[in-house]
Amino acid sequence: MNEDVLLEEVLALAEQDGYEPAYDFLLAQRGAWKDGEHPQIYYFLACLAAGAGRAPAALEWLAEAVEQKEYWYRPEVLDDGDLKPLFGDARFETLRKISEGRYEKARRAGRMRFSWRGRAAGTLVLAVHGNGQNAGIARRDWAPLERAGAQVETVQSSVVDCTGRFRWEYDGENYRQTADAARIVQDAGYERQVWAGFSAGDMLLRTLLYTGLSCDTLALQSPWTPLLEKDCAAVCRALAKKNVEVHLFCGTQDSDCIEMAQMLYGALHSAGGRVHLTLQTGLRHRFPPQMGREYLRLVTRP
Repeated sequence: MNEDVLLEEVLALAEQDGYEPAYDFLLAQRGAWKDGEHPQIYYFLACLAAGAGRAPAALEWLAEAVEQKEYWYRPEVLDDGDLKPLFGDARFETLRKISEGRYEKARRAGRMRFSWRGRAAGTLVLAVHGNGQNAGIARRDWAPLERAGAQVETVQSSVVDCTGRFRWEYDGENYRQTADAARIVQDAGYERQVWAGFSAGDMLLRTLLYTGLSCDTLALQSPWTPLLEKDCAAVCRALAKKNVEVHLFCGTQDSDCIEMAQMLYGALHSAGGRVHLTLQTGLRHRFPPQMGREYLRLVTRP
């Protein structure tokens, strides 16, 4: 089980049964995640333990993360209300200070990374990761399209989130990094370009709306698209003008994004746009366990 899937299960359990069962469940999965870099799992353990009334355990998880693993976190996440039982504790404040120092160093060094080095297939999939993810996770998520013959390349934000993880800001500027990547490959000779995003696919919508760049197909999984709140009509006009085919995928249990997915689908459909919506029964904010034909048709000709 990969980290994103595991943490979504933990969130569902916490919402349904409370923090203590969720904490015990995550702790019982330790054998599955002990190898590799897992700053978010340690953060979840600390928050769940604190929320379950186990402040000493929460402090130990943070100490292991910061002191032993040398992880760091965005300063605001250590202000989370779940960690309130630790506020003011001398050891916690020391860990917070160490983490903030590492964060500042990483923030200053952050830069956009684009994996593309040249055309290697007829179809390009330009993949954008979600918040709290990285380019490696995006490549893994969209790998079935690569196995189907497409060339998958990833854009990684310059904005740091925690150790090894990155995020996108909805500030009207961060999307320019996806635009820069799209500009590099715009005239690279591909027969088809698919722009694909998980969650923060809003960056791709902004690229289509605010620049002259375009793609053949836009594929958004679990689309977090705050842009629609003020510019839905403009987005629809841009997609129609550029003749972009849109494929939306969203879990029926994705409380964050299902309304946005349905809003975009409805607006595009009403405007006569080429749009498809696949609702994934019982799925929360993540990819389905397996990509089906509805995904493979993004890169295979009918």
